[in-house]
Amino acid sequence: MSTSTALKVLSNHTLRWSSPTEFNDPFDVPRELAYDISPSEIKAAICRLLIKYIGNNTLDISNLTPKAQSTLNLIRSSDKETIEIIKSTLADEATSIFDLSSGLEELRAIWRGFIPEFRILCLTEVNDAASMWYHYADKYQGIVIGIACSDEFDSPWLVARPVDYPLEPPNLFTAEGWAEMIMTPQDKALEKILDAYTYTKTPDWGYEKEWRITSFKRTNEKGVTSDYKLNPKHFVNIFFGPLIDQTIRQRILSFVLGEMPYIQLYDVGFGLNRKFTFKQIKEG
Repeated sequence: MSTSTALKVLSNHTLRWSSPTEFNDPFDVPRELAYDISPSEIKAAICRLLIKYIGNNTLDISNLTPKAQSTLNLIRSSDKETIEIIKSTLADEATSIFDLSSGLEELRAIWRGFIPEFRILCLTEVNDAASMWYHYADKYQGIVIGIACSDEFDSPWLVARPVDYPLEPPNLFTAEGWAEMIMTPQDKALEKILDAYTYTKTPDWGYEKEWRITSFKRTNEKGVTSDYKLNPKHFVNIFFGPLIDQTIRQRILSFVLGEMPYIQLYDVGFGLNRKFTFKQIKEG
C-alpha cells in the first residue's frame, strides 16, 4: 500500500474491505449474471442436461430443486417408450418446467443488489513480487504490512481462501453451467455463484497469489467500502519500499516504535541478482 494509506491503517487499526465495484480488474466478480448467454442457449442446455439425467438413473439428483427432482423421478419411473416420447418433447417443455425466464431474471436482480453490498478483503501471500510493489505500493515508494494468523486474536483471515487462476473460465460462464444453476435451489445456486465468481480470476493476475475473505455491508454503513477494526497485535511486519521518501519512512518508523514496538521492521532494497533484499531494522 501507499505510505498515506499505511499511516491510516496503522493509526486507526483498520483494514479496508471493498465492493467489487472498486477493483482494478474489469473481469473480477462479474457485475451481471449469464452475460451474453441467451435464454434459448440455456434452454437447449437444460434439455441436454435433462436427457442426461433421464438416461442414467444412477446420477444423483438430490441437489436439484424439489420440482426438478419430482419431475425426473416421475419420468424415470415411466416405460421406455414414454421416456423416448418425453425426450423428444423436452425442447417444448423445459421452459415451463423450470420457469427459465423468471428464474434467471430473479437471480440476476439479486446479484445486482449484492454487488454494492458485497465486501471483500484482498490479501497476498507474497512480499517480494515486483509487479505488486509497483502497482499497489506506489511504485516502490510505499510499504508492505505483514499480518498474523492468530487463534488467540480470532483472526478473520483464518477463513481466507486462495484465489484460483484457471486457464478456462468457471462453468458458470457457459450455458451448461447456467442450466445447472436453474435446476438448483436458489440458496444453493447463489452460494455456488458467489464461490465461482469471487474466488477465481483470469490467469493474467496469477502473480498476485491472492487470498480473500468475503462479507457484506453492515446495516449502518454507506458507500462501497468499509474500514473494519482489528486488534493491532495482528500487525507483525512492516517492509519499507526501496524508493520510499526518507522523511515519511522516519515518521512511520517513529510511530511504530512508539505505539507498536512488537512489529518487526525491514528495509527493502533492489538486489543486483534481480531479487529484493530485506534488511531488518534494529531499534536505535
